[in-house]
Amino acid sequence: MKTKNDHLFKKYQNQIQDETILISDDPGVTDLKFIEMCPDVNTVILKQLSQHNYSKINFKEFPKQVNDFQFYKTGTVNIQQIEQQNLTSICCYGADPDVFQTLKQFEKKYAKLVMNNLGQMNSLKELQLNFFNNVDLNKIQELQSLVVLRLCDNQKIGAKQDLKLSSLLQLQIVRCNITKISFLRQLNNLVSLDLSQNQISDINQLCYLKTLKSLNLSKTWISDISFIRELTQLVRLDLSENYLTCIDYLENLTQLKFLKLNDTSISSIEPIRNMTQLIQLHLNNNQIQDITPLENTIQLKLIDISGNQIKNLQPLQNHVMLTTLKLSNNEIQSIDSISKCVDLTILYMSKNKIQNILPLMNMLKLQYLKVKSNLITDISVIKFLPKLLYFNCSRNYVCDISTISQCAQLIKFNAKFNKINKIPRLGQKLRYLFLQNNYICNIDDFTQISQLRQIQLNHNYIYNHEILAQLMKEHFLQFSQIYMQKSITMRQLCNKQLYNDQENENRLKQYQSQYYSSLKSDIWLQMHDQHFTEQDYQYFNNSLEIVNEKELQDLFFVQYFRQCQVLQITKCKNINFARVPQNISHLSINECDLASISGIQFMINLTYLSLSNNALTDVSLLRYLVNLNSLDISNNYILSIQCVQALKFLTSLNASHNLIQFIHIQYIPKTVRYFNIFKNCIPKEQLQQFGVKYYDLSQKPDQYYFNVENTIFHNQQIFIPKMKMANKQLVMKLKNNQKQILNGLQNNLYLLTQIANAFVQLLQ
Repeated sequence: MKTKNDHLFKKYQNQIQDETILISDDPGVTDLKFIEMCPDVNTVILKQLSQHNYSKINFKEFPKQVNDFQFYKTGTVNIQQIEQQNLTSICCYGADPDVFQTLKQFEKKYAKLVMNNLGQMNSLKELQLNFFNNVDLNKIQELQSLVVLRLCDNQKIGAKQDLKLSSLLQLQIVRCNITKISFLRQLNNLVSLDLSQNQISDINQLCYLKTLKSLNLSKTWISDISFIRELTQLVRLDLSENYLTCIDYLENLTQLKFLKLNDTSISSIEPIRNMTQLIQLHLNNNQIQDITPLENTIQLKLIDISGNQIKNLQPLQNHVMLTTLKLSNNEIQSIDSISKCVDLTILYMSKNKIQNILPLMNMLKLQYLKVKSNLITDISVIKFLPKLLYFNCSRNYVCDISTISQCAQLIKFNAKFNKINKIPRLGQKLRYLFLQNNYICNIDDFTQISQLRQIQLNHNYIYNHEILAQLMKEHFLQFSQIYMQKSITMRQLCNKQLYNDQENENRLKQYQSQYYSSLKSDIWLQMHDQHFTEQDYQYFNNSLEIVNEKELQDLFFVQYFRQCQVLQITKCKNINFARVPQNISHLSINECDLASISGIQFMINLTYLSLSNNALTDVSLLRYLVNLNSLDISNNYILSIQCVQALKFLTSLNASHNLIQFIHIQYIPKTVRYFNIFKNCIPKEQLQQFGVKYYDLSQKPDQYYFNVENTIFHNQQIFIPKMKMANKQLVMKLKNNQKQILNGLQNNLYLLTQIANAFVQLLQ
């Protein structure tokens, strides 16, 4: 909501973007320019709203000026005051099940309200209704100025009579479960129609729409396209992912520029012969063997014929305007016929039988080239491609890759599964190098490792590991990933992760323990099995994350991480806190089915603790962790958080998604600034001690307990009511899911100012 305090609002708009907003009679909002309707807006009463001070009601944006109205997961809105605003656009987005549980419930709250008022918006030109349970087209019939109508993801489209909208030019009905389309036959001026992802049975009704220029029927379960011969004005046609087998009825569509027939099981493309104006053609994943009909389609800029049975590319020899050509998954042996396609920037030819790629030497504009899984032995042609950025020649028979040093613009080079035995000098801009599964032994001359961001060398025969270790020690922090193979199961080294996987074949000799001291960055061990020694572990001196995907039975080795400061354990069993080094300051144990925290009381150096997504019921031992600053115990079965009152340095507390039934203001230390008790079972009376004046009413009124939905600061969803707590910086937010005016918020300008002032205090 924008007010006279606009400078404060703009400064903190990211933090308060999900506020509940009320527009009241208060004079402080008379300069209203627009209203944000965010997912958590549930009750909005529009008053003192006139055409003079209204420019937009929109979702999560701060635009300059447009004249449309959008619902997006909003609550009950009284739109009588905006019906006379001469709107030209209205969008009504529905709610997903996570927010409103059922579409039936959503329809009851919103659909009738919207549909009953549409008829009064005579100037409406664009309407979008998504995620409704039932859309009544008879209501839309009254909008005679409508130009664009979009209906997506609705459960049902109801039409008792033909739709007669003479101004309608563009219609989209996508994923709406329609089977009959007879109600469309009188849309005589319709230019664009999208019926994709429906199961249409009477598709021949489209023959009446002779003005159509764009038609999308992808995934509509159609097989008979005889109607299409009447639509001679079509410029864009999408029939993809249907079972057609025959496309003879397309022969009259000579004005087509964009045609999609991919995944249709067709084998013949003869009707395309007359489509000389085609610019884009998608024929991938069919049963095509002969592309002779493409000889005359020389205006094409994009052709995708991958996933067919094509052997001969002769019909493409004169397609000099091509910029994108996709030929993968065919039976091509020679590419001589495309040597004149010098404007190509993207060329994909993977999974063919190509041996020679020298015909590419004149393609000076080529940027992306894929030739993996062919019979190629020589890639020297890439030195003639000055703009090449990405080259994939994996799974071929290449031995020499020295020419990559002449590719000045090359960023990513993939040559895995070849016969390479040496790493050559690299191009200056190369950042990603994939050479796994080759025959590399000697890396004495490999001195450019510092410029790389990712390198994969696993499954080679490298023996001079000391050189590589020294290089990593010097340049380690510049990496995002280093893949290699070692007998101690260390496969991945990076500035964020050290990834260990015993299951891979080991070909590298013993990697000496002293080289661990160079690993100054975070470490990630994926523990399938391990053979580290106690001496190895103590070199891990920063942070460690353990992710167990194969039921590692015991984390006995954790006790050896004496230098480690940050420990993250995920999906592991049998965790013994007595073995965790007491020097740990940041500890996360998540998704471990943890039922007890016995032994944690001795970890007095902890400042950050996360125990989320476990099976805890009692966390009373946390009272001994007096140095904690941040505590996350969300998603457990905890009944009480009384123990946190002993944590005098606590600033962040997340106790959401538990079974807490009693809470007292004295439990919360005065130092706490971020507090989350979302999804608990706290009686509404107890919330009054926090100064709360309204509650989540999603439960039935006769129920004693309510799920109070408070949201932590971390999610940037902030609400600061007039609190009675000693801690004036505590951040809380509640939602109201009912059609009621909320008590205690009579002056929104005051509230907004309080929010801004509170954040100033937090940031100081």
